[in-house]
Amino acid sequence: IGLVLAHSMQRMTKAVRLLLTGALIAAWSLPLLVATSIFRWFADSDYGVANMVLTEYLGLDFQGHNWWLDPKQGFLMIGAVVVWGAVPFVAVTLYAAFTQVPSELEEAAELDGAGRIGVFRYVTWPVIKPVFQMV
Repeated sequence: IGLVLAHSMQRMTKAVRLLLTGALIAAWSLPLLVATSIFRWFADSDYGVANMVLTEYLGLDFQGHNWWLDPKQGFLMIGAVVVWGAVPFVAVTLYAAFTQVPSELEEAAELDGAGRIGVFRYVTWPVIKPVFQMV
């Protein structure tokens, strides 16, 4: 998720990129206790946002559904909290790596006939791979 977000940030306008970076840093800086409370509220069986969206907008029967009773669904919610904390760090770090890819190399690959996937696979990925392996 962080890789896709970082790659998208590279193509955004400066204003949108700054806004998204600010939102990512705000989400990343939330203490774990606050993030857990937000997800507990999100998955609340009576007033949770998840149940409301699934019931009212998707037409599924999730009214009063308790996400914590089933171990698999509880594990899914815990995983969501972990992803919530990790994705901003990964996205911002990989965006910094994307900015280090020389534009001359990308342009040369495009002139040689490489498409978007080819440029990413043969030019961008080798440059950002060490950072990706670190995060």
